[in-house]
Amino acid sequence: MIYHLDGSGGGTKGEAIKTVWDTAVYKEGFKPDVISGNSVMALIQVAFALGIHNKDIREKLDILLASFTLDTIWRISPIGKNGGVTARAVFRGVTGKSGLGEMSIDSVLSELIPEDTFRLYQKNDKYADCINVSVDFKTGSRVIKSMKEVSYKEFLLYSKASASIPVFSEPVCIDGKILFDGGVRDHSIGAEVMKRYSPNETVSVFSRPANYNITDNEWEAKNVLEVLFRTIDIMNMEISKNDEFEQIKISKEKNIKLTQVFLPKIMKSPYDTNRDRLNDLKEAATNIKLKL
Repeated sequence: MIYHLDGSGGGTKGEAIKTVWDTAVYKEGFKPDVISGNSVMALIQVAFALGIHNKDIREKLDILLASFTLDTIWRISPIGKNGGVTARAVFRGVTGKSGLGEMSIDSVLSELIPEDTFRLYQKNDKYADCINVSVDFKTGSRVIKSMKEVSYKEFLLYSKASASIPVFSEPVCIDGKILFDGGVRDHSIGAEVMKRYSPNETVSVFSRPANYNITDNEWEAKNVLEVLFRTIDIMNMEISKNDEFEQIKISKEKNIKLTQVFLPKIMKSPYDTNRDRLNDLKEAATNIKLKL
């Protein structure tokens, strides 16, 4: 039997997605052999896999997510406290930089998972195989990697690449590839993993509502950031719907038991770090009932 746990991209919604994962694992007894994650969940997945068997790492991950701010992931944040693009970001944009900001999530990840801990993860089969995705901007193709098969340095880089949103952050360059966020092609890579691994059961968590209507008749093109966020919202919605339907299609073709979970819309943007809204979203995720 192969059990598969999946989490879509979701910006700051990672804690809420992980909360549903917690319910599956610790309340429903769902023990994943494979964990797939895109964007923010690519950053979380190895720590989550380790945390199933290591309370200390589980607690460290919970603390990190509970105290999440823009400073958690950015060395140079392109977004100010007022929600607008910073003057420094504008300067970077007009002086030829490939990203408005610089991410520091690889440093945070190395503190959470030191190299010796990562080696332990790779050597021990009790820890789920973690699969992440980024996009090579030279070819437009997916770059799907198992974290059981990469070096420690590559683990940090591929995890960072999967969460590097174009324009906001600089690319991650590995082996001649120029990598950005896996969300450019996939909101969830659950379907692709279902094709490759043929699990008996998959639990897939989407960071959006099931019937999410992106219509916003009050929306206005107030500034470049608003336009960019709106662009991401529209693109993600269509990509995410395709991913949802592809999962259903493959589950029927391969006779895979599929549970899809959807989060309510509470956050205002991919980088919304308002603690009240984050707490509301986590509470909503906690109240989601699973029948596995």
